Amino acid sequence: MPSIAGREVTARLITLLPSTDVETTRWLLQQWQIAYTEEPHAPIFNMVALQQAGFVPHGNPGFLDGELRLTGLANIAKHFAPGSPTLYPEPDSPEFDRVAAEVKYYTVTMGNGVVYWCYWNFMQEEALVLPSFTTGIPDAEKAEIEADFPAYRAKIVAGIKLSDQKAADGLALVSAGLDKVEALLADGREFLDGKGLSALDIAFAASAAPIVLAPGYGAPLPALDALPATQRAVIEAHRARPAGQFILRLYANHRSTRGCG
Repeated sequence: MPSIAGREVTARLITLLPSTDVETTRWLLQQWQIAYTEEPHAPIFNMVALQQAGFVPHGNPGFLDGELRLTGLANIAKHFAPGSPTLYPEPDSPEFDRVAAEVKYYTVTMGNGVVYWCYWNFMQEEALVLPSFTTGIPDAEKAEIEADFPAYRAKIVAGIKLSDQKAADGLALVSAGLDKVEALLADGREFLDGKGLSALDIAFAASAAPIVLAPGYGAPLPALDALPATQRAVIEAHRARPAGQFILRLYANHRSTRGCG
């Protein structure tokens, strides 16, 4: 078994490598100081890995530690939330339900918008997206993807029903999410709940990180200067927004991958 600081690490996290739900979970586990070994997989292959681990139905990511088995961000958060009052309110309380609903907005509604725009655009060039999909994944997955990337890309496009229009619609969802956050930050608060770093900040920043190419994201993202001019302009515009600066600041000050996986 791997060890961290001399302690045996038994927890496993089965992930879809570039997923924003996975990144939110990574960050929460960091805050909870829960060590784990990440087992990353590429899109499509991750579903097989979760099923093989017994997660049926499944959601990203799958957390295993002895008899403990949790699937999906919401279930993982609800299990560990009692030990993290600064991140989440008391579970099964109206306040917890409110925060959970806000987290879902950032990770699902806005987060899907990020996925639609980023997947559609970054997958136009194999070199841009390949590290995001294949870093650290099993050799067999990597070989299959690299053998025929256009066919693999076509499966993802069909599965998510991606198109220019869906990418544009996704960008509108992202903009609405950033508008929402900027309205909260307008009074000068440092964090979304006005107190300290919470699940709201983490869910928002992790879900929107790819649209600003935030340094420190838990999966490789394309380099800004490698993007075509039109894509680079979109990233730079989002980085320049107050909410974009908020994301970059949260990653710089509160996100660390050391000792987490």
